[in-house]
Amino acid sequence: MNSKKVKKTNVKESRQKEFNEILSLYDFIAPRKELKELYEQGVNEFVNGIALLAIKAMIDAEIESKCGKPYERSTSHACYRHGKQKTGYVIVNGQKIQLEKPRIVKRGGSKKEEPLEMYNNFQRNSIIEASVMAKMLHGVSTRNYRAVAEAIQDSYGIEKSSVSRHFVKASARALKEFDERPIDGYYPIIFIDGYEIGGDMMIIALGVNENGVKKALSMRQGGTENAGIINSMFDDMENRGLQKERPVLFVIDGAKAIYSAITKRFDNCFIQRCREHKKRNIIDHAPEKMKVEVERRLNAAYAEQDYEKALALLNSFAKWADNINPDMGRSVREGMEETLTVLKLGVSPYLYKTVYSTNPIESLNSSLERFAHRVKKWGKGDMKKRWLASAILQSEERMHRVKGFVGISYLVKNMEKILEDQKLKIDSKAG
Repeated sequence: MNSKKVKKTNVKESRQKEFNEILSLYDFIAPRKELKELYEQGVNEFVNGIALLAIKAMIDAEIESKCGKPYERSTSHACYRHGKQKTGYVIVNGQKIQLEKPRIVKRGGSKKEEPLEMYNNFQRNSIIEASVMAKMLHGVSTRNYRAVAEAIQDSYGIEKSSVSRHFVKASARALKEFDERPIDGYYPIIFIDGYEIGGDMMIIALGVNENGVKKALSMRQGGTENAGIINSMFDDMENRGLQKERPVLFVIDGAKAIYSAITKRFDNCFIQRCREHKKRNIIDHAPEKMKVEVERRLNAAYAEQDYEKALALLNSFAKWADNINPDMGRSVREGMEETLTVLKLGVSPYLYKTVYSTNPIESLNSSLERFAHRVKKWGKGDMKKRWLASAILQSEERMHRVKGFVGISYLVKNMEKILEDQKLKIDSKAG
C-alpha cells in the first residue's frame, strides 16, 4: 500500500479515536444539555462546574467499585449505600463547594461507615491554603478576598476570618519548610542585606551556587543589623550544611556588625562592600551644589578596571574631598579597599556587574515589598517571618541565574590561589 495512504489512514483513525474519547467524556461527566446550560452561565462557572461534575463522577465510580451498581441487589460487595450527608463539601479552585457526601456502610452487624478516598482527597485544606496564600501574596487583602475570588455558585468558606486562618496555616508551613531545608552544595557567593518591615530589620542571606542559581539561605529578625543577629544567622546556616572550608565572597551593604561577624567566623573569605551604598553615603556628605561633581568623580574612579589604578584614583578623590568636607574624605577612606575586592579577584566582566553591589538581593527585597505593602498592621510573634518566608519561596520559583555565572568557576580558582599565596607568605615569615 502507498505510504501516503497509510499515513492518511492512521491520522484519520487517530482523529476518530480522539473524537470517541471526547464523546465518552461527555457521557462520563454529564448529559450534553446540562453542559450547555453550564456554559451559558459563563466560562468561569462552566470550567468550575465541569470540575465539580468530574469530582462527583470519580466519587460515584469509587462507590460502584465497593457497592456495585445502584439498585443492584448483590451481596458480593463488602459495602452498601446508606444515604447522603447534606453538610458535605469539596474544594474546587481553592474554594469550598457544598456537595452532599455519599455514605457507604460495611455489611455485617457493625454498620461501620466506610471512608471514601476520593471524597477525602478533594477535601484537603492544603489546596485552599495554597490558593489563599498565592492571592494574598499578590496584594489581595482578607477583606477583599471574596470580591476577587473566582465566582463559583454555592461556594463558601471565603470570609475574612476563614481566609486569615487558611493563610496562617499555609504561611506557617512555608516558614517551617524555609527554616528546615538543608543548604546543599557549595555557595561561593553570598549576599547579605537588611530589609526593614514593620519597625524590625529582617536580615536575609542570599546564596549563589557554582551554577549561578540563587537561593535564600537564612533569615533573621531583629531591631538592627547587630553582630548577635548575624552570628545567629551563621549558626543556623552552618547547622543546615553551609560549607566554610572553601572560599566565599561575601557582598554586604557596609554595616560594621556584618563585616565583624564575617571576619571572626570565616577564615577563607573575601568581602566586597556594595559600591552603590558607598556612593550614596559619600554623596550625602557633599554640599548640594557639589553633588553632581562628586558623583561624576566617583563613577570615574569605579569605572577603572585595574585595582592599583582604581585605588590611586580613590585616594586622590579622598584628598580632594578633604578640602570640601573632611567628613566626606573620611567616608571615602572608610572601607575603601573593600569596594575594590572584585577587581583584586579578577572577576570576569559579566559577573563583575553582578557582584560589585548588593543589587541581586535588592531585587529580592523589591519583590518582598510588593508582597507585603498591603499589610497595614503587623502582629507580634512570627507573622513577619511567615510572610517573608512565603514571599521568598514564591520569588525563588521565578529567579533567574545571575548574569555572568560562567565566570564563577574562574572566581573560585582566583580566590583559592590568593588564599594559597597568603598562606605561603605567612609560613615563610614564620620560618
